[in-house]
Amino acid sequence: MAKRKFPRKMRKGPAAVIAALLIAAVGLLQSGCLEEPGSLPAGSQVQPVEGLLEVTFLDVGQGDSILLRTREQNILIDAGEVEYGQTVVDDLADYGVEELDLVIATHMHSDHMGGMAAVVEALPVDTFVMTALPDSMVPTTRVYENLLTALEESPETAVEAAAPGAVYDLGGGVTLTILGPLTDYDDLNLTSVVCRVDAGARSFLFTGDMEREAEQDLLEAGADLDADVLKVGHHGASTSSTEDFLAAVSPAASVIEVGTGNSYGHPTGQTLERLQPYGPIYRTDLDGAVVVATDGVSLTVTTENGTSEVLM
Repeated sequence: MAKRKFPRKMRKGPAAVIAALLIAAVGLLQSGCLEEPGSLPAGSQVQPVEGLLEVTFLDVGQGDSILLRTREQNILIDAGEVEYGQTVVDDLADYGVEELDLVIATHMHSDHMGGMAAVVEALPVDTFVMTALPDSMVPTTRVYENLLTALEESPETAVEAAAPGAVYDLGGGVTLTILGPLTDYDDLNLTSVVCRVDAGARSFLFTGDMEREAEQDLLEAGADLDADVLKVGHHGASTSSTEDFLAAVSPAASVIEVGTGNSYGHPTGQTLERLQPYGPIYRTDLDGAVVVATDGVSLTVTTENGTSEVLM
């Protein structure tokens, strides 16, 4: 694919070190196994971005992978299926990314974390955030075990359990705040790490595969969901992006990461109809990679298929 260039509780297994780390967040912090969430070591400045923040929704088929670049740091949210791992690594190289300051695996479905092992093996990662899971929900897949092994073999990487309220300083006044998951769920989609990124007056909301139950929990908790750009939950499935949730977010634009001709029927007509009042909808199956950049005031969108427009 042509690439845009800019200048637990976890069961014991072969990756015992990481498995021991990811138990309940409070217990982890008390035991000293994890670093306090919200503090990141300063990352090296690679290829500077214009403005405050550039968010690239990578085209990884029926999966999610999002690169955030500030003037000081590089952040990756998800890495698609395992077969897209090298694609993500190559994309990072094309954007001049030599190390990652923060990586978030929103949840343990392979279309979000399948390529993570390849990323961790290829680049230094300072901090890796994932949801702590009860034993009954810990995956037993080879893909998951490969990720744990990659993390175990990267002693320089601090592994943290997602902690709602944790704030990460991304440099230049840009911050990332963990909003969810707020409670324990019995569905991996609902365990998705939800976060908002604020850059000046502009904001982004990333939702993984969060569905209506977790959306409602965030609404009832009074979470600050208002955002200019929404990464649509669960690839546009009808079980996400409820009317109340969208009203709270009130995005100026939405991005759906979805594969061409996927067998799930994503995005659904119901979801597209609910999103329609909230500005343009960008889709990686139609637009290719989608890049949203901000200087803290304006928002510009450029897509791989040649679309370019100013939203604000």
